[in-house]
Amino acid sequence: MAFEETPEYDYMPDKNLNGISTFFQWPYVVLLAISATGFIMHVVSLVLLDNQHLGTWFSRLTAATLGSYLTAIVVDKSFRDQEQKEKERIKNIALQEFRSPLASHLHLLAKWYTASRSERPEEMPSSWKEFLQSDFPEIIENMDFSASAPAVKEQNWLTYSMDETQEFKENVNGISTKYRYSMDSDMTHSFQKLENSPLYGTILDMGQNIQDMKERSEPEHVEKETKKVGPFASVSVERHIDILCEIISYYEDDDAPETPVFENTSLHNSNFAPAIGSARFDDVPSWAEELRNRDDL
Repeated sequence: MAFEETPEYDYMPDKNLNGISTFFQWPYVVLLAISATGFIMHVVSLVLLDNQHLGTWFSRLTAATLGSYLTAIVVDKSFRDQEQKEKERIKNIALQEFRSPLASHLHLLAKWYTASRSERPEEMPSSWKEFLQSDFPEIIENMDFSASAPAVKEQNWLTYSMDETQEFKENVNGISTKYRYSMDSDMTHSFQKLENSPLYGTILDMGQNIQDMKERSEPEHVEKETKKVGPFASVSVERHIDILCEIISYYEDDDAPETPVFENTSLHNSNFAPAIGSARFDDVPSWAEELRNRDDL
């Protein structure tokens, strides 16, 4: 069963109402129009009609409406500033709560990268963004998910990855549900996209897709290649990376918590499991090569 493409969510991005647009919202336009009209009538009353009493009345009307307009603007701005501060506070709480699950997931990706590389990189990336935007998608296409994973319970990489990504998805869902109505719409949309990342479906469908491919292979090769599991569909990986980078960018704001550190991963430290190339295809099976070229995963 191929993974269905994740639907796009319709959302309205937050508008900056603290700027000049605030001055021209409908209630304020009415007050401003009355004040302007009153001033014009004040001038007309004094200059053209020579009516001091009428001019005074329009002068008071102008002062009253202009004062109301300025007061409303100040109060409105104060409320909006307070609302923005509250959104920032909620955003930082959500990011802080999500920091540990995000770190665990990023370390899982680092393990995939380490296990599927042929050798340690000559130049180490300096951040998670740099790491994800490097040759990560191409390297993990060489991942053999039937190899033994660095887990306490003996299991292969596919089972281990399914458990880890399912736990991560549940954490994303928890954050998205808990803060959906208090985060700004852009961040809510980012978490919705991460919650529906095609990577999860790719991992769940990988075993079935590979089994289907093997069954259509030549019988004499099936038994020989049965132990091999992989590779990833690169499109789903690239989409997942884009979403992760979007989430990581929120940690780079001035008031936000720091993003999880990139150091002390399996990529950096040879004492950490897995070892370089420990789950890498030596010779890519014929069905795996065919699977790489499919565009429905």
